[in-house]
Amino acid sequence: MLYIIGGASRSGKTIIAEELSVKMKIPYLSLDWIMMGFTNGIPEYGIHDLLFPDDIAERLWSFLKAMLEREYDIR
Repeated sequence: MLYIIGGASRSGKTIIAEELSVKMKIPYLSLDWIMMGFTNGIPEYGIHDLLFPDDIAERLWSFLKAMLEREYDIR
């Protein structure tokens, strides 16, 4: 099962994800962590925390889409 929690900045997504993770005993992965992995691990991709959220989403989408399609076959 995959849960995707979306919303505006500072709307409580992380709080909801953490509570859901504990209650259902499932892991969660923050897109912020993935973004910082790109920022610090492979800066040549140009994904960093100084971009506007829409720019980050656009640059991360192909990576995330490929992960989801492979794992959950959601094409």
